[in-house]
Amino acid sequence: MKKYTSTTIALFFLILLTGWPLLLSTPAYSTSYYVDNIQGDDANTGDRRNPWKTIAKVNNTQFFPGDKILFAKGRTWNETLVISSSGIEGKYLEFSSYGIGSLPVIDGSDPLTGTWRPEGVHVYSIDNPGTPGVLFIIVPRSMP
Repeated sequence: MKKYTSTTIALFFLILLTGWPLLLSTPAYSTSYYVDNIQGDDANTGDRRNPWKTIAKVNNTQFFPGDKILFAKGRTWNETLVISSSGIEGKYLEFSSYGIGSLPVIDGSDPLTGTWRPEGVHVYSIDNPGTPGVLFIIVPRSMP
C-alpha cells in the first residue's frame, strides 16, 4: 500500500476545495447566440433558426466563457451594448457577425421621430419625450 505524506494530502484537499466551484460554474461546452433585429424575437431561444431581436436581450442575458454572440450582417441597432459577462483565459466571450452583407452596426443612439418644425433660419424643433444626453445632427448637403 502506497503511503501519502501529509503535504500531499493537504494539497489534494486544497485543490478539491478551491477548484471544484470553478468546474461547476463553467459549462464544458460553449453556446452560440444569434441576434437579428428584423427576423428575430426576444422570446426566441437565440439559436440560428430562432434569433433574438434586440441588444437589450443580449444585455440582460448571462453568458459563460466560450459563448459567442453573433449579430446578423446588414443590420443596424440603435441600442447600446453592455457587456456584463466575461470569459476566462482560453475561453473568451466572442462578439462577431453571421450571414451575408455588410458588417452589423451598433450605434448606441435613438432616432428622434416625429415632425420637425422650422423655428427660424436653419433652426428646427421636434417634440421629444426624453432628454438626449448627446444630440447628433446629420445635415444632407442638399439642404439650404
